Amino acid sequence: MSEMGKAPVRVAVMGYRHGHVNMVIGQAKAREDTVLVAACDEEAEARGALVAACVVAEPFDDYIHMLDTVECDVIAVGDYFSKRGAVVIEALRRGKHVISDKPLCTRLEELDEIEKLSVTQGLSVGCQFDMRYCGLFRALRRVVLGGELGEIFAISFESQHPLMYDIRAKWYFEEGKHGGTFNDIGIHAVDMLPWVTGLRFTTVNASRNWTARRNIGTHFRDAAQAMFTMENGCGVLGDVSYFTPDSFQYSPPQYHRTTLWGEKGMAETSYNSPAVLLYLNGETKPRAIPPDPEPPGMKTWQILKEALSALPYWRMAPADELAVGGPCLALPGEAYAFYVEGANLTVNLTSLGTGAATAEWINTWTGDRQKAASVRPAVLRLGKPKSFGNAPGLLLVTVRR
Repeated sequence: MSEMGKAPVRVAVMGYRHGHVNMVIGQAKAREDTVLVAACDEEAEARGALVAACVVAEPFDDYIHMLDTVECDVIAVGDYFSKRGAVVIEALRRGKHVISDKPLCTRLEELDEIEKLSVTQGLSVGCQFDMRYCGLFRALRRVVLGGELGEIFAISFESQHPLMYDIRAKWYFEEGKHGGTFNDIGIHAVDMLPWVTGLRFTTVNASRNWTARRNIGTHFRDAAQAMFTMENGCGVLGDVSYFTPDSFQYSPPQYHRTTLWGEKGMAETSYNSPAVLLYLNGETKPRAIPPDPEPPGMKTWQILKEALSALPYWRMAPADELAVGGPCLALPGEAYAFYVEGANLTVNLTSLGTGAATAEWINTWTGDRQKAASVRPAVLRLGKPKSFGNAPGLLLVTVRR
């Protein structure tokens, strides 16, 4: 049970603008020592999504009113990036612990105030840094802290993302709401590298954040690179731009690829690697270090998160009437996600319309993808790929406009 006593920890959600907050919501609803007591978003469409996703039946439309009305212990924050700092500060001032999607805030003065309130009031502030739970990076940490590489001299990290402009939440591109690509993506490496190496960052030598594409306006900077120094003099170079081709989504080997060079050798892995590759001086073949165990369900959650990130999930709603064989999330005429544990699935796609539709199966245990049979506006019976075995399948159907 919770450290606050025998009663479960009461969690209230502020903001439903990014899918990452669903991880906290899922845990709060699934665990015995937590309970979801309320949710709020001050934008009507997002409140509708909260109801559609069965988070709460009646979300609040005013954050302060929710805090005034609901007894809670923890505020989970998932609003648009530049709003989060003020939300977190208000929660801390009222004596609430905070768990937030990253970034925690977008202004240094907000960060200073958050730190002060957390320390003076003895409150916990956490961020959803999920790379610490990935088995590959847990294995990389074990290798490095175990001394296999000796002293670390240099590090390179690549966290290129697909932009997917047409389906990404539009607030990303509104002036003042995003707060910078490095603050959005690069923060993962800034958190992960000290955890892997045991070394602190000491200097930001250079940082560049700019708009490379000419068709997305000037408010959103889709490119970011930086150079750091760690406390032992180790140099760090990183690129976290939105340049991955959209059609590849999050599948390339460069996705969160991290390479470390030390006095005894080098090591490399990424989210899409099968292992950590360890190249030791004196040997001629790399060692393949398997991933360490992950928390239960972590890999499946990552696969589902990355799959749904390619869809306009914030506009989709449960539509189980469109499927026999498993649940459905849909934005009729544009995007559908069907989940099936059995061998077959019957889907109602009569609302597809005339646009060109594509369909793809995803193995929710391994992340393997296979093109599905062609789909059309009709009621169709589809078979899950036999190669998936007992693994549940996710069928994504999207319409090109």
